[in-house]
Amino acid sequence: MGLLVLAGTNGFAVARNNAAPGTAPEDAGQVVRPNSRVLSQAPDEKAELVEFLDFECEACLAAHPFVEELRKEHGRTVTIVNRYFPLPGHRNSMNAAVAVGAAAQQGAYRQMDQKMFRTHQDWGGSAEDKSAVFRGFARELGLDMAAYDRAVA
Repeated sequence: MGLLVLAGTNGFAVARNNAAPGTAPEDAGQVVRPNSRVLSQAPDEKAELVEFLDFECEACLAAHPFVEELRKEHGRTVTIVNRYFPLPGHRNSMNAAVAVGAAAQQGAYRQMDQKMFRTHQDWGGSAEDKSAVFRGFARELGLDMAAYDRAVA
């Protein structure tokens, strides 16, 4: 849990420092946003956990099994939400978030999300653009590639 807090805090600090002075997005105080992905909606919600997720981040990769465990063990009382948070220091984090978002538009968020984590060692940390690799994942998942390409564009 401390790892999640640390990663979230670091991500917040990076995003805050990259914002234009004197500007704040309209949804600045809103933690769950329209593009957030609800992994599990607790029927008896007592709390909401929002994971700020950079698919290329090694800390996020390490925390993934823990978040899955939380979802399984506390799914009746804790709503678990993923929110894209690509960090500027990761070459493919935005590309990965866009690819997962495009898959989500076709109802395949969890499949693409899991694919990103399972294959992280193959593309994470690369200095090369891995958009073609992510497009290959979409094809493997059987997505409508024309719709995928439109969503990515």
